[in-house]
Amino acid sequence: MIKFGLHVFTWTSRMDNQALDYLPKLKEMGYDGIEIPLVADHLEFLDPVYVQDKLAETQMECVTGTGFTADMSIISDNPGIREKGMAHMKRCIDLTADVGAQLITGALYAPIGLRPQGGRTPTQWERSVTNLREIARYAAEKGVILGLEPLNRYEVFFLNTAADAVALAKAIGEPNVKVHLDTYHMNIEEKDIYRTVVETGEFLGHVHCSENDRGTPGTGHVDWDGLIRGLLEVNYDGWIVIESFFEPIPAISDLTPIWRKLAPSADVLAREGLEFIKKKLSQL
Repeated sequence: MIKFGLHVFTWTSRMDNQALDYLPKLKEMGYDGIEIPLVADHLEFLDPVYVQDKLAETQMECVTGTGFTADMSIISDNPGIREKGMAHMKRCIDLTADVGAQLITGALYAPIGLRPQGGRTPTQWERSVTNLREIARYAAEKGVILGLEPLNRYEVFFLNTAADAVALAKAIGEPNVKVHLDTYHMNIEEKDIYRTVVETGEFLGHVHCSENDRGTPGTGHVDWDGLIRGLLEVNYDGWIVIESFFEPIPAISDLTPIWRKLAPSADVLAREGLEFIKKKLSQL
């Protein structure tokens, strides 16, 4: 059964205990849980025991997400930098298990924000495959699934399409490696959202819903009918998480620059976005 979640950065700029004060409101709106960002600079503010207690109190669940910057790239030429990236991923997997989640997603394969002249190299691809295989096996021991999220060309150079993400998952060859599709990035990079979902098929493990401007689903020109038809056709039963960034977030502003409000309030975005997605699912 599909579960509905909201990304924490929709209503706050930092993941800490206070961020969870929003949970009762989300429960009232009809959400099943949240997506917790594991940003390296914020991990000191995350109390896994408190998170678990608040989720249990509100009968909510969670997934997590993370990514790399250049100083912790698992595809770097520098062994020390690769080692730092591996340590970051394993720490995030530990935290994912500690908060009771079973999925960690994001651009787990290469750093965000780099713009090399020639695109990815075969060496970088092999490093990503080899290191993610080790990470996937570590995650499996914790009962955690990895979701590989292709991002648009302006945010990451390494992986931009679902087809490439499936190819990477196949190369890694571990059963707990899935593909994470995000409508904001798909709207830029994919030619046909419906066909992309169908062709991702059994590898589809997570979905982010965001409008073409990262705003409230249903207020722009994303092909929502195509997305929902595809999800129903492949019998998708994972999470649908609405992801937006309601205000500028210093920790990620260089990577995901947003300088204006995308909705009248976080409440409006959360409520109207969920109502729109649920209505679409019931109509098709």
